[in-house]
Amino acid sequence: MRPNPETSFSSVKSLVTAVLLLWASCSYAQPILSTKKLSFADASKLNITLGYFSQKEIPDSLRGCSASYAFDTLSFRLQKMALYSNTGSTLILKINRQLIFFHIDRHTLQNKKEITEFSGHGYSGKLISQEIKKVEGTVKICGASLEIQRDGKKMVANLLGYVGC
Repeated sequence: MRPNPETSFSSVKSLVTAVLLLWASCSYAQPILSTKKLSFADASKLNITLGYFSQKEIPDSLRGCSASYAFDTLSFRLQKMALYSNTGSTLILKINRQLIFFHIDRHTLQNKKEITEFSGHGYSGKLISQEIKKVEGTVKICGASLEIQRDGKKMVANLLGYVGC
């Protein structure tokens, strides 16, 4: 016995309509007995926008052995930087469209992870990086986690970068 295409289409159409109606009613349903305000913003999350900057924005005095990081592999390949550190005393980030220079407070090595602590302009932060692949000589590709704090609020971003001379 062959199924009737007209009947099959009609039942699929009815099923899709029922699912969409159920989804819509659940999506817009409001709690009935709740006195708590609904909020999608996490009060402990730092609301800042990190941006990219170019090599041209880095002063010549900070060039040399360095670490450069991006948010994703495409930006990494295009050499768009989200973080730059001269591996000595200065770390650069673009926060809310402003290029900010931070002082590196401490640089340590723990369990094959390099931890760079920095501060300035009311922020404090940590860059925790680990080698993924050695490219050649002293140049290596690293994955990193960037933590930035201000006024008890924190944000975390994952980065991909290269470190070397």
